[in-house]
Amino acid sequence: MKLKVPIYGRLLFNITISRTMSGDQNINQLPVVDIGQLGLDHKSEPTDEELLRVGKELSEAFQDFGFAYLKGLGSLLDQVDRVEKTGSTFFAFPRGDKERYHLDVDKKEGYMAIDEQRLDYEYSHELHESYDIIRKGGVFPNDLVPDFKPAAENLLDALKIFTERILTAIALGLEIDKNAIANIHKHIASEKGLTNLRLLHYPPVPQHLLQKSTRFGAHTDWGTITFIFQDEVGGLEVFLRDGTWVSAVPIPETALVLVGDMLELQTSNKFRALKHRVVIPAEDSLKIRSRRSTTFFVMPDKQVQVKTLWGSAEIEPVSVEELFSKKLKGTLKY
Repeated sequence: MKLKVPIYGRLLFNITISRTMSGDQNINQLPVVDIGQLGLDHKSEPTDEELLRVGKELSEAFQDFGFAYLKGLGSLLDQVDRVEKTGSTFFAFPRGDKERYHLDVDKKEGYMAIDEQRLDYEYSHELHESYDIIRKGGVFPNDLVPDFKPAAENLLDALKIFTERILTAIALGLEIDKNAIANIHKHIASEKGLTNLRLLHYPPVPQHLLQKSTRFGAHTDWGTITFIFQDEVGGLEVFLRDGTWVSAVPIPETALVLVGDMLELQTSNKFRALKHRVVIPAEDSLKIRSRRSTTFFVMPDKQVQVKTLWGSAEIEPVSVEELFSKKLKGTLKY
C-alpha cells in the first residue's frame, strides 16, 4: 500500500507500508517531524518557539501513534555510523572472544549472545546479539576493537545534548515546566544514570530455524523514550491503535523516537508506550543479510522516584533503578 507521509507541512515521502495483520482500517500517514533547530549542527541553543513547535508535533504523534520519525539529524547520523562500524567489527569475532565482555546484570553493560534475552516465548529463538553501554569509561572491548570506545563515547556526548533538547520539547508540548523531564535525566552517560546505548546485530537467518524464530519479540521499552537508528534491511514493525502491525520502513536520513513505559506512566497514559518487534523478512534475499541497529534507551536517573508529571494518575512509589533491574532480570535466560 502506497502512503504519502507528510513532514508536517514541509515535504512528502512516498513509502510503502506492509500490513501484517488483516484489517480494513485506513492508514493515511505516519508521523515525520523535522527537528529544525534541535539538530546538533545548529550550534546555538534552539529558541523556545522552535522547541514548542517540535514538542507540539511530537505530542500529536505520541498520542496518535506512540512514535515518530525524526528528520534533520545531520552529522549525528555520521557519528552513529562510526559506532556501528566498530560494533560490526566486534560482532564478527568468535563468540568466545565476545563472551569475555559478557553483560553484568548489576552493571548493565556488556555483551549478550543470541537467545540470551527473550521477550516472546511463542518463539524458540530470538536471533539477535547486543552490546550495551551505560557510561563513559565503562565496559569496552578495547583489546578487540580499540576504536569502539572513543566512537561510542563521542556518540554518548552528542546524544546527551540531543536528548535534553527533545525532552525539553516534549515538556513544552505537554504544557508543563520546560525542564520537568530533562531534570530527571541529568546523569546520562554516567554511573548515576541508566540510559543505555545498545548496538544490535541480527545475523543471517539459518534455514532450519525459520519456522521457530524471530529477530526480536514484541515488547514495549521500559524507559522514557527510545531512539532507533536502523539500517536499510528493515524488519521493524510497530503496533498501531487500530490493532494492526505495520512496517516501520527505513526512511533515509531519519531515526525513530518511541514512547516508553516510563513516559506512559508519567503522562497518565496520555502517551502510550509503543509495542514493537523485529521480524524476519519475507524476502529470501534479506533473510541471508545481517541487520544492524543502534538504539538509545533514555531512562531517568537511578535514584529518581517514579511519579506523574502530567495528569492525575497514582503511581506506587519505586525508584527507577528498582523498576529497571526487575524488568531486565525477567527477560534474561542466565
